[in-house]
Amino acid sequence: MKEEILKRIEYLKDCKGAKETKLENLGRSTYDKIKNIISDPNKILTHLYIPKGSEEKAKALEARFKEVFNIDIDPELLSFYQCFDGFELRYVDPKEAWSEIDIEDIDIDWNEFNISPEELSYNDIYKQEYEEIKLAFFSLIGLDENQTSYHRLTDVNKANDFLFYTENIEVEEYGVKTLIPPADFFFSKENKVEVYGADSILFYFNFYSSFAQRIYGIHDNALGVYIAADAAAEIIKDPVGNDMRLYFKKFLIRTE
Repeated sequence: MKEEILKRIEYLKDCKGAKETKLENLGRSTYDKIKNIISDPNKILTHLYIPKGSEEKAKALEARFKEVFNIDIDPELLSFYQCFDGFELRYVDPKEAWSEIDIEDIDIDWNEFNISPEELSYNDIYKQEYEEIKLAFFSLIGLDENQTSYHRLTDVNKANDFLFYTENIEVEEYGVKTLIPPADFFFSKENKVEVYGADSILFYFNFYSSFAQRIYGIHDNALGVYIAADAAAEIIKDPVGNDMRLYFKKFLIRTE
C-alpha cells in the first residue's frame, strides 16, 4: 500500500511553485511529509486527493483575486495553486484517538463481552475475541480496514451551501485533516463566509476542524488568514497574518 500511494503522488516531487518564491519547492516538501506519514506505524492515511495545478487555472485565480480584492495576488498563494488544484488529506493515530474518546461512546453491546469498558486497553481490541469492538471503534473515528487512501473529503456534486464539504464541519475530529478548495471554488459565492455586522470579504480556506476553520480575505481592513470560530460568529486573527509562506509551512500538513 505504501508503494502504491507514493507512486500516485510521484508527480509532487517535480511540482514547482512560482520561481524565486519561498514556495518554489512546495511539491517536493509535500511529498516528503506524506511519505513520513505513511511510514509512521502509528499513523493511518484515510483520505488523499491532491490534483495537480495548472498554469491556466492559476492565471484564472490570479484574475479573480484582482477582481475581488483589487490588489495583486500573494505570490505564495499563487504558488500553491500552481502546484495543487486544492488539497484533501486526512490521517489518524488510532492509539491516540483511543486515549481521547469516551470508551462507552463505542456503539457496541458491552453485555456481549466478558469485560467492562474500563478494563479494555487499546491493545486488547486486536485480540480475536474483541474484533467486533475494534471494528466499532474504527467506525467511530472514521477508519475502514477495507478502505483505500484515495477517498476525497469533498463532494463535487454538492458545491453550494457547505455541502461541498460533506459532513466535515459536523463530525467529531479524531484525525488530522487538511481540506483546501480547488482554484475555481475558492473565491466563488458558494464558498463565501457570511459575517454579519462586519465589513468583510472572506472565503473558507482550510476546513481543518469541525469547530474552527481557516478563512482568507479582508477583515477589519486587513488582508490575510483568519480563524472562523463558532460557525463564523467569531473571527479571530491568525498569527500568520498575510504570510502565506509561513501558513503553508505550518499548516498545509500538520504532523503533530
